[in-house]
Amino acid sequence: EEWDHPTEIDPRLRLPGLNEFIPDDLSLRCDDPQHQSDLDPDFDYRKEHPKLLVDTPKLRMWHKMDRTFRVPKTSIRLQLSSPNIYRSPRSITLNRIFSNVLSDDLNSYVYDASVAGCNYHVSC
Repeated sequence: EEWDHPTEIDPRLRLPGLNEFIPDDLSLRCDDPQHQSDLDPDFDYRKEHPKLLVDTPKLRMWHKMDRTFRVPKTSIRLQLSSPNIYRSPRSITLNRIFSNVLSDDLNSYVYDASVAGCNYHVSC
């Protein structure tokens, strides 16, 4: 009875905000009429290779639409390299501490992303 009609609700109890990493539109691009009309019924799209969209010394970006398994997926790989990391035992230690602090600091922001299935990893 008390649970059905509480006299007072603790203000600390609240629902979380909306997760901005969960999309509103769950339609697939491969279902768009424009992409449907471009399909060749005799071509095996499982053998199709990703297309290189951008190729510069600092960025390479590929794209391939999944028409077979119909699973939207994105992968981003970012690599920052510096020869100074391995300059001395002290610099290695400081960079590992920085990596751990950065991971801890990012946790509060990327929690919603991880709930939505997006993951990341920081290392040095």
